[in-house]
Amino acid sequence: MNSFALTGLVNGIVSIFFCLLVYSRNKNVVNKTFTSFILMVALWSLGYWQWQSATNSLNALFWIKIFTVGSIFIPPTFFHWVTSLVNQEKKYRKYTFSIYAISLVFAALIFKTNLIIKSLEPRLFFDYWPIPGSLYSVYIGLYFIVLCAVLYTLGKNIGANANITEKRRLKLVFWGTIIGFSGGATNFLLWYGIPIPPYGNFLVSVGALTWGYSAAKYNLFNSKVIATEFFAFILWLVFLVKLLISSGIGDFVINAAILIITIIFGILLVKSVNDEIKAKEKIEKLAKDLEKANARLRELDKQKSEFLSFATHQLRSPLTAIKGYASLIQEETFGKIERPLREAVDHIFQATEGMIFMVEDFLNISRIEQGRMKYEFEDLDITKLTEEIALEMKPVAEKKGLELIFNKKDELVNVSADPGKLRQVIANIVDNSIKYTQKGSINVHVEKVGMKAHIIIKDTGIGISEKEIEVLFEKFSRAKNANRINVTGTGLGLYLAKKIIEEHKGNIVVSSEGEGKGSVFEIELPLK
Repeated sequence: MNSFALTGLVNGIVSIFFCLLVYSRNKNVVNKTFTSFILMVALWSLGYWQWQSATNSLNALFWIKIFTVGSIFIPPTFFHWVTSLVNQEKKYRKYTFSIYAISLVFAALIFKTNLIIKSLEPRLFFDYWPIPGSLYSVYIGLYFIVLCAVLYTLGKNIGANANITEKRRLKLVFWGTIIGFSGGATNFLLWYGIPIPPYGNFLVSVGALTWGYSAAKYNLFNSKVIATEFFAFILWLVFLVKLLISSGIGDFVINAAILIITIIFGILLVKSVNDEIKAKEKIEKLAKDLEKANARLRELDKQKSEFLSFATHQLRSPLTAIKGYASLIQEETFGKIERPLREAVDHIFQATEGMIFMVEDFLNISRIEQGRMKYEFEDLDITKLTEEIALEMKPVAEKKGLELIFNKKDELVNVSADPGKLRQVIANIVDNSIKYTQKGSINVHVEKVGMKAHIIIKDTGIGISEKEIEVLFEKFSRAKNANRINVTGTGLGLYLAKKIIEEHKGNIVVSSEGEGKGSVFEIELPLK
């Protein structure tokens, strides 16, 4: 038996195996149409095997006609199966019937005329190779059109399908189609005198494996089942053949016993693998349920963000009004006020101002999460901006008995940034350094490092532990020692700062030698 005959036999065995496997699983429309299709592949393969094994031209011609009939009915049965697979059988029914009708005409012409197969002649190392008739090219054209229609249908449904398992299944059919049909197509070259042997013939088995795998609705976990069942099937087939060709009663008994043992062993092995797969499928189902729960949580998180945005918008107006009236009272617009009342109004003003900052933080977080944060980038001297912020906040530091130092360098450090957003970030970090420094100083400076601008804010404050540094820029995260000094913080400022700097294509990092040893915040931005 030559290697090409062997490929036909292997393709036939694989096709018959999957035909039995799929049909035994479930006799629904998808599996019935698949069975029809894979039987045609088996007919083509076994006819191919017999043709390559033929010792005379008469036998060779007979088997060539048989495998050509199988080949002719592969396009309509394959189209029928794929349209069933994507639940569009009714939509394409008239096309399916048309392809079947044309195929029937071609099949009839094979045995009655030489319009499909003209004759046989030696080609390369093949003694009997078919020469195409005048209608053979028409058949090839139909074959190609149907194959393109199938690939288009599969591609369209892969893109439109939201179900991950179904999408994966259709992808498997798609690539199996390209591999299997490409392998089978290598036979056509020699029909038209192109001196290339059909070396890709074995790829038909790969196609049959992927088609059978998909038709049986196997997921990626249970490829073991197919391999196990196929292995058992081959063993049973081998020992059945040995039993049938037994040379004597003793040999027959031994082969029968081995076959029975092999059948029992194969059934137990398949059952064991099936049990394992069921357990894994159960886990996969739980994973899908978890994914649904996560999707629901994401939806709730979105609703939360929308509510937060609405609520904070509604809060901002009355808070601004309270702050405004408190400011007017402080300025004695409505008349002179006594010291106790002034102190009370000062507290109202400061508390309201803190609430406004908090509301603004929540609004900005909401905008970021909903993708609504707007940036207006422009060329900006980062040194000048940082110096302005340091000068504005110096009185606040001095009021606490702290020294706020801006180390100015006579160099221009230009970046592309949103001035308002960047001011908010730098001011927030300097303000934090003032809040969490009990004594000592805050040093601020700007420098160039390579193609980056670095804004460095170093303080002698309470410091941060290594463990807390890892989560400091997360939402609602605050260092434990920070809570003892400032109980009103929300833990949103640094999270917001990091998000804004990331939108500027930069980074923000913090380092500290530990609690009580101060902190260093460093903002990196690309130079203009």
